This record gives sequence, structure tokens and C-alpha cells, in this order.
Amino acid sequence: MADRSLFAHLLRRATFGPTAAEVDAAAADGFYATVATLVSPTAPDGLTLPQLGPDPNAALPANASRDAQQVAQETAKEQIAALQQWWVARMVTAPNQLSEKLLFFWHGHWATSAEKVESAAMMLGQLQTMRQYGRDDFAVLVKAMLRDPALILWLDGQQNTVKAPN
Repeated sequence: MADRSLFAHLLRRATFGPTAAEVDAAAADGFYATVATLVSPTAPDGLTLPQLGPDPNAALPANASRDAQQVAQETAKEQIAALQQWWVARMVTAPNQLSEKLLFFWHGHWATSAEKVESAAMMLGQLQTMRQYGRDDFAVLVKAMLRDPALILWLDGQQNTVKAPN
């Protein structure tokens, strides 16, 4: 059997914390088989997106009452909390944790935040964009992200004008 500590190190880098059984299995499989399984998993992903409901801020009319605005804000906060809980649970339980680790990396790279975006639907859309293009050529990911509504809102892109570009 190969050096177990090297496999533990590899799995700590590629996942969110391997179990002892996972380290033992990787060491028994060997380096190349373990890397192949991480990079090209054979098991189905089983991705089920959270059901967040409609975006309360998108449905809010411009002349909404203060009470309606507060209800929308509370609903948005609940949706964001549900999305965060779903993603953390997914990071821990996903069969292909390398994909989630890459998604976590890209989320930190693009550095958007639900605190400013205030839309779980936009943040979920951004996660899906990074999930879809995060393993491709970086230029493809950049082009997709430049059109991402959450990133545009995060960067105050909606305030861009010809006279005052952001």
C-alpha cells in the first residue's frame, strides 16, 4: 500500500475533508486511479437544486409600501439562508466533492456576496454558471461571468452610463 499520508493530503486538497475509509480506499486504488476518480467521477452527481420560490425583490413594484418592502426583505433573507444551508450540506455530502471544491474556489475568486446582491436566485444562478464553466477554459468562464446578473449587481454595473462608466 502507498504512503497513506500522501493520499490523505491529496484528498484534503481535493475534497472538504476525507474520512479514514476514503483515505484507505484511495491508497488501495493507487495515485492515478484516485486522481482519475476525482477528476472524472463515474458516479452520478445527483444534483438537486433548492426550491427557493420566486425572488421577492423582483416581484416588488416600484411604489411598494414600507411594509411590503420589509416582507420582501425578510423573505429574501430566508431564501438566502436556505441557499447557504443547501450549499454547505452539498459541500459535505456531494459524491463529487472536487466539483464543489472548485465551485467554492471560483466563488471566492469572483468575490460576490448575497449580502449586497440580496437575491438567492441570482446567487444560485451564479453558482450554476461557475459549475457549468468552472472546469473549462478560463476565457469561457470569464465571458459567462461578465454576463452574470449577480456579478453585475455586485460591481454596480447597473449604474454604468456613457458619461460615468464604472
